[in-house]
Amino acid sequence: MLYHCQEEHGAFWNVWKSSLEFQIQEGDFGDLYKLAGTRAKVKVNKDQSWNPKSETINNGIRTITSVDAESPHGEWTRVDLYVIGDKAVHATNGKVVLALSEAKAKDGTVLNSGQIQSENTECYMKGINIRPISEFLKKIQKQAGFTR
Repeated sequence: MLYHCQEEHGAFWNVWKSSLEFQIQEGDFGDLYKLAGTRAKVKVNKDQSWNPKSETINNGIRTITSVDAESPHGEWTRVDLYVIGDKAVHATNGKVVLALSEAKAKDGTVLNSGQIQSENTECYMKGINIRPISEFLKKIQKQAGFTR
């Protein structure tokens, strides 16, 4: 699921817009890809897996989740993407698996809006809801490492 999509199609691999990606793929649910020069502050372990308590920041394109929270093969997996301003939280089956802050476009402008786009092969979805939020729930903030 691509979010904060900006500009024209074709910015990444001559296909997708410049955006951030919440990976929805068996074995990789929740991973982050920063496409076409987007940037974000993501705290990571040495293996580039997300760790909200780390002081190390991943400057690469991909950040992997540190936990596998997806359902067994053949069962539905719930994904939740929470975005407020330049912060985002990826959750799988109710568990925060990655969080980012200071999202920016290639030109350095703050990424705090944009389109949502699907980027996938065969994928079945149900119960898609888009709702405005003005703050992260306390438990999401805590799991994401946005509060001390």
